[in-house]
Amino acid sequence: MWPEPVRSAAWVVRMTAWLQAVPPWLLIAVALVALAAAVALAKDMRAYGDELRQGPAHADVVTLQLAFSAEKGVRIRQDWARRNTSACCPVPGKAACETPLSDCALKSIRADWGFIAAYVVFGFAGLIALLRLLRVSVDGNWLAISLLPLGAGALDVGENLLHLRFIDSE
Repeated sequence: MWPEPVRSAAWVVRMTAWLQAVPPWLLIAVALVALAAAVALAKDMRAYGDELRQGPAHADVVTLQLAFSAEKGVRIRQDWARRNTSACCPVPGKAACETPLSDCALKSIRADWGFIAAYVVFGFAGLIALLRLLRVSVDGNWLAISLLPLGAGALDVGENLLHLRFIDSE
């Protein structure tokens, strides 16, 4: 997968040696903690999404991601700006507040930052643990594959940054 100069690069050699030395039980523990964090954060994001879908656009952050047109995206953002919600008040439990629903979207995106970190750690640690349990050598090729969650996380971070910019551009 990687050409020989990359596979023999000092950082690849050090990383693969370190990953071979880490006990699989520790990688499994890290993966399970990351999975628990991802599940908890997903519940938060779902609650915010449920609140966002109450408006005429029936749109949460995922709907915004799949809008595929500027007009639909603007309609979603306008819907969020018009409506107020008590579920996303700065003071939890307050019956009524004048918080625009776009704050719910921002809270959902903030929860997504933690979710990104959790799924990247889960994906990396889980794959390396599986490789170690199957007694597969974690060489440069497997290291490249195990870094795919990091690439996915980086793309997700870029997406969140664009969403923040879009939501704040009212």
